[in-house]
Amino acid sequence: MRTSFARSDSRRRTHGGIIDGTSRRVSSVLSRVLLTLGALAGAIALAAAPASSANAMASDQTITAGDHITLTTVADTHALRSLAPGVSVAWQVGVSVDSPSADEADIALSSHGDLDLDMSIRACTIKWVDDTCPGDEARVADVTKLTGDQKNIELLSMPTDEQRWLLFTVTSPGDAHGSTTADIQVTANGETIVGSAEASTPPKTGPDVWPALGFAICAIVLGLLIAGIAVRSQKRSSA
Repeated sequence: MRTSFARSDSRRRTHGGIIDGTSRRVSSVLSRVLLTLGALAGAIALAAAPASSANAMASDQTITAGDHITLTTVADTHALRSLAPGVSVAWQVGVSVDSPSADEADIALSSHGDLDLDMSIRACTIKWVDDTCPGDEARVADVTKLTGDQKNIELLSMPTDEQRWLLFTVTSPGDAHGSTTADIQVTANGETIVGSAEASTPPKTGPDVWPALGFAICAIVLGLLIAGIAVRSQKRSSA
């Protein structure tokens, strides 16, 4: 009888050890699956997130010159061509005229495209530093929209012995998509020079996350299969 009880107790201890070992193995497998899924979730989130302004390209400067008129366009091309809803992007256009026979130069705005944007325009006698005018602000027409069908909107007139730097700030309202090109036209002494800037939104199609999602699902299934095989294997060995 003592021997029988001893064997029974030994079997119980053996089965308990097997069960504990199986539980530890299953927990280890599931932990690895969860870690894998966490890493995949982080990768998917990074892929789906929009690019931050820290990745934007530095501002580009483009000079358009005629016989008497020079336009200097300073714009962050990357930011202008990847407008996000509610995010404002600015660019500036400097105008200088060397024309002794003309007292004034006229500045006008035209546009073409399929994207309507909210806009503000300010003018300064010196190049803007961010949104600060280091000189004197000048009067400019109150234009609050940049649409794709504007024609020769008069912004201001300027003395030809001074400069004007126009600061344009555009914002994409809501879930708008498309592109619009703004043309700044300067006329003096019978000459017209045009400087352009394109504003657009990114394509509607986002990053392809389906391969990562499919891999995550396969990882879950594989982890559960491994756990199931481990449990069945231990049950056979303990039978």
